Amino acid sequence: MHPALVRPSQRVVSGAEAIKAADLLRKEQSRRDLWPYEWTFPPPDAELVHAEGTVAVSTLTPGTQAQVLSYQVQNNYRFMLASLVQLYVGSSSFVPGDGNVSWVLDVNIPIATTSLQGYPIPGFSPSGIPKGGYQSGVFAPYPFPKPRVLAPSDTLRSKVTITSQITTGSILAIFDGWLLPL
Repeated sequence: MHPALVRPSQRVVSGAEAIKAADLLRKEQSRRDLWPYEWTFPPPDAELVHAEGTVAVSTLTPGTQAQVLSYQVQNNYRFMLASLVQLYVGSSSFVPGDGNVSWVLDVNIPIATTSLQGYPIPGFSPSGIPKGGYQSGVFAPYPFPKPRVLAPSDTLRSKVTITSQITTGSILAIFDGWLLPL
């Protein structure tokens, strides 16, 4: 018989395994027609997330890192970070990249603690360049080319360090993305 006409062997399951297999097959088939994929565009069962935080510069100690925003991923979910805003809003003579404001974006690293399981987001820690923008009362987030995936119980933090040159205004952080059930 020609090799192309021979059927590959199939595993037959029964009982509880058959129910599990049928559920997995049903889930796979229900997602078959979704495009783009869940890490590119939120699927119908995703929960949109918009988290924001601000810190007044007057409450910050120059040279000391402070947390602007923290977001913890819920258990049994993954978080897709699609865009963010990290801005200084104020009247000081801030020039992006001048070293007077430095932002950090990391996962599972609390303030003033060394974490063996945490990590900085590559390219965002530390950075003297604000991410996103603000114009005419509207925030324009910085989009990631591909969303950053965070695991259940991960904590995403936006932190800032300022110098004594920045005396007024506030630091703003916004996380936008979606939660996906596991």
